[in-house]
Amino acid sequence: MLIALAATAASYQTLLFVQKDHESSLIILPLIFFATLAVYNTPKFERFQFARTKSILFFANLIPAFIIFLFLDHQVQQLVLISFVGAMLYIMPFYYRNKPLKGLRNIFLLKNIFLAFFWAMVTVAVPLAVVNMELANAIPLSLFLRRFLFVFSITILFDIRDMICDKERNHNTLPVALGLNLSKYIGYAALICFALLTAFTEYYSWIGKSQVYALWISVIPVAIMLYYAKPEANYLFYNVGADSLLIIQTVILVLFTVLK
Repeated sequence: MLIALAATAASYQTLLFVQKDHESSLIILPLIFFATLAVYNTPKFERFQFARTKSILFFANLIPAFIIFLFLDHQVQQLVLISFVGAMLYIMPFYYRNKPLKGLRNIFLLKNIFLAFFWAMVTVAVPLAVVNMELANAIPLSLFLRRFLFVFSITILFDIRDMICDKERNHNTLPVALGLNLSKYIGYAALICFALLTAFTEYYSWIGKSQVYALWISVIPVAIMLYYAKPEANYLFYNVGADSLLIIQTVILVLFTVLK
C-alpha cells in the first residue's frame, strides 16, 4: 500500500511543479495508485498456475486501473503501456519448465538504473503527458532527472536489505559486488547530484526557492537511512521507512509551497 501511495505522491509532485494540479489532470493519480498495486502484487507464474491471493489482488487493482486507462489520450496510453511492460520485465523471473528465467532485477547495476528510470517514467513522464508537456523540454527533463536520482538512491537501500539473500541466490547487486560502504557512497553521490540539479533548476527560475529548500530537506532522511542501513529484513526500517521516503518528500514540498 505504501509503495502505491509513494508513486501517487511523486506523481502529484510533478503536477505541482508544473502548476497543473487541477481536476482534469488529477485523473492520472488513481490510475497510478491502482496500477502500482497491481504490479507489486503480480503473481509468479509457475506450472501454469497463479498464486491465488496475489492473483485476486492483482486483478482487483488492474481492473479499476484499466477502466481509467480507457479515458486517457492515446499518447498517455502509450506511455502507460510502456511503463507496464517495463515493470513486468523487472518483476521477472517467471518460470519455464520449473526453472526461473533471469530477470533484469538480477543484473548488476542495470537493476537500479532500470527501476529508477521506470519510476521516473511513471511519476514524471506520464503525468506530464496528461497535461500535454513534452519531456524533451528543459523543465520536464530536469524533473525526470531529479526523480531518477532520488529513486536511484532509494533502490540502494533495498539492495542493502537483500544483500545476504542476494549472495545466496548469486544475484550480483551493487552491495554484493562492491560491498556495503561503497554502495552507500554511490547512494550519497546520487543525492548530491540531486541537490545540485535542484539548485541548478532554481538558478534558471524553473522552480521557486521554497521548493528548492523542501527538496534539499527531503534528502536528509534518505541520507540518514543510507547511513544506518544494514543487510537485514527490518520491516519498520525498510517496508515503512524506505517505502515512505517519496511520501515524506511530497508532504515537505506541499508544506513549503503552501507556507511560502
